[in-house]
Amino acid sequence: MTRHTPGPGSAGNNNNNNNNNNNNNKNNNSSRKATSFPARPTIPEGDLTESFLKGSGPGGQKINKTNSAVQLIHGPTGMVVKSQATRSRSQNRKVARRLLAEKLEERDLGSESRVAVKVARQRAKKARYAEYTARLGRRDVEVEACLQSVLPTW
Repeated sequence: MTRHTPGPGSAGNNNNNNNNNNNNNKNNNSSRKATSFPARPTIPEGDLTESFLKGSGPGGQKINKTNSAVQLIHGPTGMVVKSQATRSRSQNRKVARRLLAEKLEERDLGSESRVAVKVARQRAKKARYAEYTARLGRRDVEVEACLQSVLPTW
């Protein structure tokens, strides 16, 4: 038994054209700026002391009786990070390492750290939005004043 497959020009094979159009639209964002963050910091494993603690807080009996919370101590600085973000020990280990690396980077680099750059960008975005909405509010007042001058008062 043979199966008929439509050729490239037939109506049955539109997926390829749609995918190409979608890819072109995604890659053709000329108004967006390329964003780059500083490289993620790494911490040598020898500098860390890792311990597992019983969790606390919401989550019930499962959290309270398992050692899924992670505490990392950075030997050279004495900085301590605890993570109980999830019920999974392995995920908490990853989260704790990321948090410790971010803290160390922020301490060393200050305003040039990855976290500080993200926060600064977020603040700038918020300020642009506030300015935009303020301009819209002024326009509404101007339009209302214009309409009142044109329309008769009753």
